[in-house]
Amino acid sequence: MTTPAGLRDSYLTIWTESSSTGDAAGQLVPSYTRKWNVWGKVTSGMPVGNAAGVKGQAESWQTYHVNVDAKYVAIIPYVPGLVATDRLTEQTRSGTYTYEIAGDPVSDGDELIVPLALKV
Repeated sequence: MTTPAGLRDSYLTIWTESSSTGDAAGQLVPSYTRKWNVWGKVTSGMPVGNAAGVKGQAESWQTYHVNVDAKYVAIIPYVPGLVATDRLTEQTRSGTYTYEIAGDPVSDGDELIVPLALKV
């Protein structure tokens, strides 16, 4: 099922880790490069076809024998090569939000359903 263009209300940027550098404390700090910009929809804790159940606002995913708790879900057009180590930013009128991809995206035909965790 394809989300109509009018319901894709979030401008999303998908980032991939390009390299890691050390900071003053010796910790590795990853740097990211932009992979794609897409229009999509980010919602919080909505049940979808592959959800095992909703616990509070966290959604439990059971795909490929991996359990993932995701507080947010992004529905985006299919983009090749999206992996769980990528990062996603959402630009809204109230600000920019950064999300970590919380598990492997699930293909729903022409779209990807991506479990997200808000990075604070």
